[in-house]
Amino acid sequence: MIGKMRHRITIERNDGATDTGGGQAESWVLVAAVWAQIEQFQSSPAGHAGRAAERFSLRATIRHRTDVKAGMRLTHAGEIYRIRSVADSEQRGRFLMLSCEREAGT
Repeated sequence: MIGKMRHRITIERNDGATDTGGGQAESWVLVAAVWAQIEQFQSSPAGHAGRAAERFSLRATIRHRTDVKAGMRLTHAGEIYRIRSVADSEQRGRFLMLSCEREAGT
């Protein structure tokens, strides 16, 4: 497994602050830069307002960490992906599998 972790990714969390209008402004802060195995990169059709669009998702496996949560994001090869779920697939505390979906406009 370790030998397959050859993709460098960054993991970020939203540290948004309240703006002057009372809204929440996104401000992404680096949590970690880690090596990952990109297990699968796939696209599937998705509809939005009656139009077909491509949805891109990937699964990345990283060494186990306690500071990675769903809702964070990762970057890989210039693309930004929202982390949808985090799972310890082996239930041994060695690796985490991140299921991610590419954010629109990236």
